[in-house]
Amino acid sequence: MKRNLSLSIIATVVVLLFVGLIGSYIYTNTDEYKAKALYNELGNDYTIGQCDSILKTFPNTECVELVKEKKRSLLRQKGMWHAISKRPTIEALMQLKNTPNLLKRYAILADEKLDSLVWVEAQKGKTQKHYEEYFALGKMTRYHNEAFRVLQAMQNLPSPEAVQEQIQVSVKDFYNNLGNTQTSKVVEACADTVKLFLHRGNIDKIQLTDYLNKTYYKKVKKRIFTITSDIAIHKARLADDSYGYAAVCTMDEEIPGKRGRKSKSLILFNTDRKIVYVKINRVFNGR
Repeated sequence: MKRNLSLSIIATVVVLLFVGLIGSYIYTNTDEYKAKALYNELGNDYTIGQCDSILKTFPNTECVELVKEKKRSLLRQKGMWHAISKRPTIEALMQLKNTPNLLKRYAILADEKLDSLVWVEAQKGKTQKHYEEYFALGKMTRYHNEAFRVLQAMQNLPSPEAVQEQIQVSVKDFYNNLGNTQTSKVVEACADTVKLFLHRGNIDKIQLTDYLNKTYYKKVKKRIFTITSDIAIHKARLADDSYGYAAVCTMDEEIPGKRGRKSKSLILFNTDRKIVYVKINRVFNGR
């Protein structure tokens, strides 16, 4: 009797297994199962063609709306990237990166473009803040090691607060002398070699004197520079292995008898408090 009972149990288990296998085989061959499997394969890097293939092959399955939403999301992100790529800005790229369910391809493109733009801003702005913003992008950026080296070197400089008052006075004196045709005083405030002075690059004091007298003051003898903001002092990179301070401010520039203009000033000082770089950019619409 026990033997018959064991055989009965074995037979029942075999039947149940067989029924389960048949059921599983039938389910895995349904459109619902196949469509869901393909949907899951889309993941976070898929194409319009993949979506359309599922919609065309399995139009009556439950995951159709999910696939349609995937397709709509891809089209939205494609449109966003197309618009951004024409005139990329750091702000627009950061907004794209914060897009929910951002596709891998656009995340990579955004990271690559951010890497480039933020590094260019660091090269232009030259301050510790600019390099910190680039460094914050992470270890995978192209110039991560260089940014780290620059920030480490800046640690050896005295704090901006320690030199702030002296440099602020120097900036005010510089623009007062520049506006009043005081060539000798302007040149005296500069280092032996100036990397950039307005539109002239890598000039010594003799060349700077010639530029001021023969070009800058040739048609305009008097300019009035009025500083309209605080003069912010930052640690800065002057050259590849040279560091000092940046003085940044906005100002109004007036020429008697002519319409004035608003400008942004960037002056770099070496550790001897001598000017090595002067750039004045005109400000349009407050930017």
